[in-house]
Amino acid sequence: AERKMHIEGEKEDTKGSFQFEEVAFTPKALGDAKTKELWDKWGLDQNSYMKRLSFDEFFSAEQKDVFIKDLFASDAARKALGVSTGRNGSWGGVGPLSSFTATDLSCSVTNLDFFNKINDLEDPAVVRDKGALTKCFDEFVDGVPLSDELRKLLVMEESEHYYEFSDEERREFIFHIFRRVCLGGGMCQYEDDIRPYLETTKSMYKDLVSVQKNPSTKALEVTSVVYQLEAAEGDSGTLFPERASRDHSFCYLAIEPSKRTVTVWYLAHIPMF
Repeated sequence: AERKMHIEGEKEDTKGSFQFEEVAFTPKALGDAKTKELWDKWGLDQNSYMKRLSFDEFFSAEQKDVFIKDLFASDAARKALGVSTGRNGSWGGVGPLSSFTATDLSCSVTNLDFFNKINDLEDPAVVRDKGALTKCFDEFVDGVPLSDELRKLLVMEESEHYYEFSDEERREFIFHIFRRVCLGGGMCQYEDDIRPYLETTKSMYKDLVSVQKNPSTKALEVTSVVYQLEAAEGDSGTLFPERASRDHSFCYLAIEPSKRTVTVWYLAHIPMF
């Protein structure tokens, strides 16, 4: 459900009930030297961050709008959550929000079997020989070169295999992570094999969401609630700078209600040229 929220009322009324403070957070995935090397190679370290903040009230999904509003109005967010100015490594603020668009994502997937069907696709094959990606002529979409069938499947509706993943499946947070690692940041060197992308997706998903066993079914379930903040305007600026790619910039809010934390993963995709 995508909704645009316009925040009414005077400036004094921009604070609600949630209070936030930043907590130390380094994704376990990036503690692994090999993964960190890939992360940097894919350009995911540029104009980007992952920060975690704790909050002090019970959260439920009906409070989505007030939660996001309170988050960006908080002093903690002003210190912790910058927005790219469009110049590499230069950060500004967005301030209390006057409007934003946030989309609910699904977290029903609990393992990588979700992606298995990619291995079975043919005419053209997407993956060969246990993991090698099938190359194709470069197609540029939103300033990003798509040089193999996997990247075409992820973003190009004209791809023969785009609709192998339904709209519902594309709303899964794990699909979003996979897409982001495959397409990378503004300065990205690509892999020739799908396996590093899948392994990084798995470890990053584990860092960003929490799972627990359902007591009655014994099945694993994700307990986190995830939103994609697609656009936001505030007193000090906008979520992404004008020269950032619209489709490849992102901001995710992964809320863990039982632990009362929110993890923010932000990247402004600034094309090299």
